Amino acid sequence: MPFIAEVLYLRLKNDTMPESVHLTNLPKPNKELIDPDLEERMAVAQKIVSLARFLREKSKIRTRQPLSRILLPVNSIKERRNIRLVQNIIKDELNIKKIEFITDDSNDIIIKSAKANWKSIGKKYGKDTKAVADLITNLTNEDLKKIEKNKTLDISINQTNYVLELDDIEISNKDIEG
Repeated sequence: MPFIAEVLYLRLKNDTMPESVHLTNLPKPNKELIDPDLEERMAVAQKIVSLARFLREKSKIRTRQPLSRILLPVNSIKERRNIRLVQNIIKDELNIKKIEFITDDSNDIIIKSAKANWKSIGKKYGKDTKAVADLITNLTNEDLKKIEKNKTLDISINQTNYVLELDDIEISNKDIEG
């Protein structure tokens, strides 16, 4: 029986009443009832809602104004499944009619760019640091996908082979119209 209902029951029954609800200890949580999968799904829903609200605020579109769809990037089948299981919550919170999933294959929607992490590359590449930074700036979407997936990318500068690591670059996604 929930705590407040228990206090009300005691009051009606006229048994020993605590001096105050505020001075009574809360019941201990039952860890067996916690569902880690549900917790993970709700964390994903909270993150999506938070980011989407930020984007609405940035574009000055109030939540009262319904939107026809939201595009969500997904990297795995599990991620898509988790979002689908909480999609009604997301749609209600954001006032959106439809959720559409996009993958890394959607080159026309997701435009990535990269810049050098100077703290990281300065130590590793010495005299070739400037050339490595220029190469990072000119990486293609395919190169960026490779380094995100494999965490490394083989490069060659001035006939010297290097291994570019994910920590050496800062990847960002550019906003799309609409």
